[in-house]
Amino acid sequence: MIGGFSMKTLLIFPPSSDPTQPYHSLAYLSAFLRQRGCSVVVKDANIEAYDRLLTRSELQPRVGRVGERLGRLNRKRSLSFDEQKEYLAVCRAWGGAPYAAENVERAKARLRDPHSFYDPEAYDWSVRVIQAALRLISASHHPLELSFTRYSTPFHMLSCEEILADMREGTNPFLDYYESHLARAVNAERPGLVGISMVFPAQLAQGFIIAWLLRRGFPNLHVVGG
Repeated sequence: MIGGFSMKTLLIFPPSSDPTQPYHSLAYLSAFLRQRGCSVVVKDANIEAYDRLLTRSELQPRVGRVGERLGRLNRKRSLSFDEQKEYLAVCRAWGGAPYAAENVERAKARLRDPHSFYDPEAYDWSVRVIQAALRLISASHHPLELSFTRYSTPFHMLSCEEILADMREGTNPFLDYYESHLARAVNAERPGLVGISMVFPAQLAQGFIIAWLLRRGFPNLHVVGG
Protein backbone atom coordinates (compact mmCIF):
# COMPACT_ATOMS: atom_id res chain seq x y z
CA MET A 1 0.00 0.00 0.00
CA ILE A 2 1.36 3.42 -0.99
CA GLY A 3 -0.17 6.52 0.57
CA GLY A 4 -3.27 4.58 1.60
CA PHE A 5 -3.90 3.53 -2.03
CA SER A 6 -4.39 -0.16 -2.79
CA MET A 7 -5.84 -1.93 -5.84
CA LYS A 8 -4.75 -4.75 -8.09
CA THR A 9 -2.56 -3.48 -10.91
CA LEU A 10 -2.00 -5.26 -14.22
CA LEU A 11 1.16 -4.24 -16.09
CA ILE A 12 1.20 -5.10 -19.81
CA PHE A 13 4.21 -5.23 -22.14
CA PRO A 14 2.78 -5.11 -25.70
CA PRO A 15 4.21 -6.26 -29.04
CA SER A 16 6.40 -5.71 -30.92
CA SER A 17 9.73 -6.34 -29.23
CA ASP A 18 12.41 -9.03 -29.52
CA PRO A 19 11.24 -11.77 -27.10
CA THR A 20 14.78 -13.15 -26.80
CA GLN A 21 15.83 -9.87 -25.17
CA PRO A 22 13.15 -9.12 -22.56
CA TYR A 23 12.98 -5.62 -21.14
CA HIS A 24 13.37 -5.53 -17.35
CA SER A 25 11.49 -2.35 -16.45
CA LEU A 26 8.19 -4.02 -15.54
CA ALA A 27 9.95 -6.67 -13.47
CA TYR A 28 11.68 -3.94 -11.46
CA LEU A 29 8.49 -1.90 -11.12
CA SER A 30 6.42 -4.89 -10.00
CA ALA A 31 9.06 -5.86 -7.42
CA PHE A 32 9.07 -2.29 -6.08
CA LEU A 33 5.27 -2.25 -5.77
CA ARG A 34 5.04 -5.71 -4.18
CA GLN A 35 7.60 -4.74 -1.56
CA ARG A 36 5.19 -2.00 -0.57
CA GLY A 37 2.15 -4.24 -0.33
CA CYS A 38 0.61 -3.65 -3.75
CA SER A 39 -1.02 -6.48 -5.68
CA VAL A 40 0.63 -6.58 -9.12
CA VAL A 41 0.35 -8.92 -12.11
CA VAL A 42 2.76 -8.63 -15.05
CA LYS A 43 1.53 -9.68 -18.50
CA ASP A 44 4.12 -10.13 -21.25
CA ALA A 45 1.66 -9.70 -24.10
CA ASN A 46 4.57 -9.49 -26.53
CA ILE A 47 5.83 -13.02 -26.03
CA GLU A 48 2.31 -14.41 -25.60
CA ALA A 49 1.09 -12.84 -28.84
CA TYR A 50 4.06 -14.13 -30.82
CA ASP A 51 3.84 -17.55 -29.18
CA ARG A 52 0.21 -17.79 -30.27
CA LEU A 53 0.94 -16.48 -33.77
CA LEU A 54 4.03 -18.58 -34.46
CA THR A 55 2.32 -21.96 -34.49
CA ARG A 56 1.64 -24.48 -37.22
CA SER A 57 -2.12 -24.04 -36.83
CA GLU A 58 -1.81 -20.28 -37.39
CA LEU A 59 0.71 -20.47 -40.23
CA GLN A 60 -0.75 -23.29 -42.35
CA PRO A 61 -3.86 -21.35 -43.44
CA ARG A 62 -1.61 -18.42 -44.31
CA VAL A 63 0.48 -20.66 -46.58
CA GLY A 64 -2.64 -21.38 -48.60
CA ARG A 65 -3.69 -17.74 -48.58
CA VAL A 66 -0.30 -16.52 -49.83
CA GLY A 67 -0.21 -19.26 -52.48
CA GLU A 68 -3.61 -18.13 -53.76
CA ARG A 69 -2.42 -14.51 -53.90
CA LEU A 70 0.68 -15.53 -55.83
CA GLY A 71 -1.42 -17.45 -58.34
CA ARG A 72 -3.84 -14.56 -58.75
CA LEU A 73 -1.03 -12.08 -59.38
CA ASN A 74 0.74 -14.44 -61.77
CA ARG A 75 -2.38 -14.68 -63.91
CA LYS A 76 -2.52 -10.92 -64.46
CA ARG A 77 -1.13 -9.50 -67.70
CA SER A 78 0.28 -6.47 -65.87
CA LEU A 79 0.55 -5.24 -62.30
CA SER A 80 -0.07 -1.82 -60.82
CA PHE A 81 2.58 -0.31 -58.55
CA ASP A 82 0.74 -1.49 -55.42
CA GLU A 83 0.34 -4.96 -56.92
CA GLN A 84 4.05 -5.06 -57.71
CA LYS A 85 4.82 -4.36 -54.05
CA GLU A 86 2.40 -7.09 -53.01
CA TYR A 87 3.96 -9.49 -55.53
CA LEU A 88 7.42 -8.81 -54.10
CA ALA A 89 6.22 -9.48 -50.54
CA VAL A 90 4.42 -12.65 -51.59
CA CYS A 91 7.41 -13.98 -53.55
CA ARG A 92 9.78 -13.29 -50.66
CA ALA A 93 7.49 -15.19 -48.32
CA TRP A 94 6.44 -18.06 -50.56
CA GLY A 95 9.76 -19.87 -50.95
CA GLY A 96 10.17 -20.58 -47.24
CA ALA A 97 6.51 -20.59 -46.23
CA PRO A 98 5.73 -24.35 -46.10
CA TYR A 99 9.03 -25.12 -44.35
CA ALA A 100 8.46 -22.35 -41.80
CA ALA A 101 4.94 -23.57 -41.03
CA GLU A 102 6.18 -27.12 -40.46
CA ASN A 103 9.20 -26.18 -38.33
CA VAL A 104 8.20 -23.07 -36.39
CA GLU A 105 7.28 -25.02 -33.23
CA ARG A 106 10.67 -26.74 -33.27
CA ALA A 107 12.41 -23.39 -33.80
CA LYS A 108 10.65 -21.90 -30.76
CA ALA A 109 11.55 -24.93 -28.66
CA ARG A 110 15.21 -24.52 -29.56
CA LEU A 111 15.18 -20.86 -28.57
CA ARG A 112 13.63 -21.81 -25.23
CA ASP A 113 16.19 -24.53 -24.56
CA PRO A 114 19.18 -23.19 -22.54
CA HIS A 115 21.60 -25.45 -24.42
CA SER A 116 20.48 -24.96 -28.04
CA PHE A 117 19.96 -21.22 -27.47
CA TYR A 118 23.73 -20.85 -27.06
CA ASP A 119 24.52 -23.26 -29.91
CA PRO A 120 25.35 -20.95 -32.87
CA GLU A 121 24.06 -23.32 -35.55
CA ALA A 122 20.84 -24.17 -33.71
CA TYR A 123 20.23 -20.52 -32.89
CA ASP A 124 20.85 -19.41 -36.48
CA TRP A 125 18.50 -22.07 -37.87
CA SER A 126 15.77 -21.13 -35.39
CA VAL A 127 16.05 -17.42 -36.18
CA ARG A 128 15.89 -18.06 -39.94
CA VAL A 129 12.79 -20.23 -39.56
CA ILE A 130 11.04 -17.59 -37.44
CA GLN A 131 12.04 -14.82 -39.84
CA ALA A 132 10.52 -16.85 -42.68
CA ALA A 133 7.37 -17.31 -40.59
CA LEU A 134 7.15 -13.55 -40.00
CA ARG A 135 7.55 -12.90 -43.75
CA LEU A 136 4.66 -15.29 -44.31
CA ILE A 137 2.51 -13.48 -41.75
CA SER A 138 3.42 -10.12 -43.29
CA ALA A 139 2.54 -11.28 -46.80
CA SER A 140 -0.78 -12.75 -45.65
CA HIS A 141 -1.64 -9.38 -44.07
CA HIS A 142 -0.13 -7.25 -46.85
CA PRO A 143 0.82 -4.38 -46.77
CA LEU A 144 1.92 -5.15 -43.20
CA GLU A 145 5.66 -5.51 -42.55
CA LEU A 146 6.18 -7.41 -39.31
CA SER A 147 9.29 -8.42 -37.42
CA PHE A 148 10.24 -8.60 -33.76
CA THR A 149 11.29 -4.95 -33.92
CA ARG A 150 9.09 -3.57 -36.69
CA TYR A 151 5.37 -3.11 -37.28
CA SER A 152 4.81 -1.08 -40.43
CA THR A 153 1.52 -0.36 -42.18
CA PRO A 154 0.38 2.33 -44.66
CA PHE A 155 -1.17 4.13 -41.70
CA HIS A 156 1.02 6.50 -39.71
CA MET A 157 -0.73 5.33 -36.51
CA LEU A 158 -0.44 8.82 -35.03
CA SER A 159 -4.16 9.34 -34.45
CA CYS A 160 -7.12 7.36 -33.13
CA GLU A 161 -8.65 7.43 -36.61
CA GLU A 162 -5.60 5.78 -38.20
CA ILE A 163 -5.32 3.17 -35.44
CA LEU A 164 -8.99 2.25 -35.87
CA ALA A 165 -8.57 2.19 -39.65
CA ASP A 166 -5.68 -0.26 -39.28
CA MET A 167 -7.91 -2.49 -37.14
CA ARG A 168 -10.75 -2.36 -39.68
CA GLU A 169 -8.45 -3.22 -42.58
CA GLY A 170 -7.65 -6.59 -41.00
CA THR A 171 -3.89 -6.12 -41.29
CA ASN A 172 -3.16 -6.55 -37.57
CA PRO A 173 -2.35 -10.22 -36.85
CA PHE A 174 -2.39 -9.62 -33.08
CA LEU A 175 -6.06 -8.63 -32.88
CA ASP A 176 -7.31 -12.17 -32.28
CA TYR A 177 -4.96 -12.52 -29.30
CA TYR A 178 -6.03 -9.15 -27.88
CA GLU A 179 -9.75 -9.78 -28.25
CA SER A 180 -9.70 -13.32 -26.89
CA HIS A 181 -6.77 -14.29 -24.67
CA LEU A 182 -5.79 -10.86 -23.33
CA ALA A 183 -9.38 -9.79 -22.74
CA ARG A 184 -10.06 -13.03 -20.83
CA ALA A 185 -6.94 -12.49 -18.71
CA VAL A 186 -8.05 -8.97 -17.79
CA ASN A 187 -11.53 -10.23 -16.96
CA ALA A 188 -10.09 -12.99 -14.75
CA GLU A 189 -7.68 -10.70 -12.90
CA ARG A 190 -10.21 -7.89 -12.38
CA PRO A 191 -7.58 -5.16 -11.95
CA GLY A 192 -8.51 -1.63 -11.00
CA LEU A 193 -5.56 -0.22 -12.92
CA VAL A 194 -3.81 -1.33 -16.12
CA GLY A 195 -0.43 0.10 -17.04
CA ILE A 196 0.84 -0.36 -20.60
CA SER A 197 4.61 -0.03 -20.96
CA MET A 198 5.73 1.10 -24.42
CA VAL A 199 9.51 1.23 -24.71
CA PHE A 200 10.19 0.85 -28.44
CA PRO A 201 8.58 2.67 -31.41
CA ALA A 202 7.12 -0.60 -32.75
CA GLN A 203 5.12 -0.94 -29.51
CA LEU A 204 3.33 2.40 -29.72
CA ALA A 205 0.56 1.39 -32.10
CA GLN A 206 -0.06 -1.91 -30.30
CA GLY A 207 -0.14 -0.16 -26.93
CA PHE A 208 -2.77 2.30 -28.18
CA ILE A 209 -4.82 -0.52 -29.71
CA ILE A 210 -4.74 -2.51 -26.46
CA ALA A 211 -5.76 0.61 -24.51
CA TRP A 212 -8.66 1.29 -26.90
CA LEU A 213 -9.89 -2.32 -26.71
CA LEU A 214 -9.66 -2.34 -22.91
CA ARG A 215 -11.59 0.90 -22.60
CA ARG A 216 -14.24 -0.48 -24.95
CA GLY A 217 -14.52 -3.81 -23.13
CA PHE A 218 -14.03 -2.53 -19.57
CA PRO A 219 -15.33 1.06 -19.48
CA ASN A 220 -14.70 1.48 -15.74
CA LEU A 221 -11.08 0.33 -15.95
CA HIS A 222 -8.37 2.95 -15.42
CA VAL A 223 -5.78 2.58 -18.21
CA VAL A 224 -2.39 4.31 -18.15
CA GLY A 225 0.25 4.22 -20.89
CA GLY A 226 3.84 5.28 -20.70
